[in-house]
Amino acid sequence: MADATEVEDFPQANPENPRVVPQEVADITTRGSVSYRQHRLGTSDIARTEDGALAWSYAIQPDGFRNMLVENQRGVLVTDMTRMDDRQILVYEEDFTYGEGMFLQRSADWNLKKTDYLTKYDDDAVEFSQDGRPYMYYPKTSHEWHLTPLPHTTPTWDGGALVHPDGDIEHLSPEEARAHPILDGQRLYPITVTRAEMGSLGYRNGIINQLPVVGAHEGEVEMARLPPGAGNAQPFVIDLEGERMAYVTALEPYGADTRGLDEVWFADAETGEYTFFGTGDDTLTGPERAMGIARSADSRTNWGQNFVVIEPVPVTIDAELWWHIKVSPTDFTDVTRNVFVNADTGRTVEIRDDAAVRSFISGTVTEDDLEPIEGEDERDVIYYIIVTDEDGNVIERIPVERGQEAVIVDPSDQRAQDNRTTADG
Repeated sequence: MADATEVEDFPQANPENPRVVPQEVADITTRGSVSYRQHRLGTSDIARTEDGALAWSYAIQPDGFRNMLVENQRGVLVTDMTRMDDRQILVYEEDFTYGEGMFLQRSADWNLKKTDYLTKYDDDAVEFSQDGRPYMYYPKTSHEWHLTPLPHTTPTWDGGALVHPDGDIEHLSPEEARAHPILDGQRLYPITVTRAEMGSLGYRNGIINQLPVVGAHEGEVEMARLPPGAGNAQPFVIDLEGERMAYVTALEPYGADTRGLDEVWFADAETGEYTFFGTGDDTLTGPERAMGIARSADSRTNWGQNFVVIEPVPVTIDAELWWHIKVSPTDFTDVTRNVFVNADTGRTVEIRDDAAVRSFISGTVTEDDLEPIEGEDERDVIYYIIVTDEDGNVIERIPVERGQEAVIVDPSDQRAQDNRTTADG
């Protein structure tokens, strides 16, 4: 971890690949959109599609004891996570000789261990397609020995195994995996290794420093806690500019009552190289507090009964950190809106449109161009009149306060000249 590079500004997020669809919503809606009698969808994971978008991917694996004995994995399915409207579900069907959900010597797990027994496969498979064919990639973990100060081992990336549908298994070193054309743009570095390395940062000032009784806990950090029902876990997988996937980990100071962020670490998902941002004397809002802000900013919603806030994901916009949170019904059948909480100021922005989410992350649309959540403005503004030109560009925003009389004019209809409305709440 000593080789990590400290940066002065947060790296910019990729506006074309926001994480709009949470895993729980993707699982419910995707399984409700497919029909298999002998197969089912396996555990979802994050992969890149052939057009560069991020997606939830699934193995189409045999279902039931008899089918797991004799049937084959049918291929892979990927569903776009970057939009709710017109979301694509792509199926790449081809029987796998060795696959997920297949028993004994027919399983991918059995054959991976048979061909490379000494390595560990702690991560789930990454299911994806290339040139219309389905593939699976398994990151490999090994342990590196160190003799000082005491003999010990550390987990390290040992490459990966690329499973072809025809049963061919390519065991690749890290360098070979990065150079392989089929794996271009995919997640290669084990997320379990990243999680272990982030957890080890609590020991960087010595093992005695973090002991419960005699430790001073000086400079000690720990992974930021997420409340129950958050719907995801650290490290978070996001896409940065240039279609570079990264594992992002938010670290908070040690202590039961601390929720502000101390550092934010980024691990390149292809190389495992680390960069980090230190907050210094500033206090940034963590994911748990951000979820509370998102709820409190909208007092009209019946939280917990009809709707929940889920899956806080860090996004970096114009060198600022925001928490991208989704609002979903309790049955997880939809995403009703996206809420962005500024980790520095606590300001909230609510967006209900896929295109507006991309514009906001790109920085072309700012907070002032969007309608605020109830209660975010110091004045008692209850809504804004948005004036646009023929191309839909916003040319004026007129705030309407509670009790203020406003005249709404439709230039295309002279009868609207006499329409009036009173902002009575």
